[in-house]
Amino acid sequence: MSDNFIKVGRGPFTIKVPAGHRVEIKAHTNALYRQKVDVADVLKVENYVMTGDGEDKPMTFDNGEPGSRGVHITGGKFTLPTIAHPVEAYRELKVTCTFSRPGETKWHNSEVWIRGPRETDDIDPNSDHEWEVKTEDGADDDRNDTVLHINAHGDW
Repeated sequence: MSDNFIKVGRGPFTIKVPAGHRVEIKAHTNALYRQKVDVADVLKVENYVMTGDGEDKPMTFDNGEPGSRGVHITGGKFTLPTIAHPVEAYRELKVTCTFSRPGETKWHNSEVWIRGPRETDDIDPNSDHEWEVKTEDGADDDRNDTVLHINAHGDW
């Protein structure tokens, strides 16, 4: 795995996206165990859930759309006032990656590695940004059981 990936552990993690950006999420699996990704747009109180299993198979959104097509999350552009001048606000995406073993109904938190900007200081509100997330469910330690791409585009 590339040194550009940072291990964030198990459980949910957050990504901050410039408020006015269009966000696209796509995912596929490389695993026997069932995989699930839940991307929650905290500001809009909306969740985008994908599930799937198999080698190099697109995950499927709850509405049946394939995860290889992606879904667009469009947020409202707004500013937060400060003493000197308004600054661009950020939307928070809460991402939870889980897996379920064959015959189980319980979901377990996956180990997660992420590549992409982690601090708002590294996120230019006037630029496009990309995050790649890889997970491990513990079956084979290949760190690619779920591969999630989150792209934020500033063009409307």
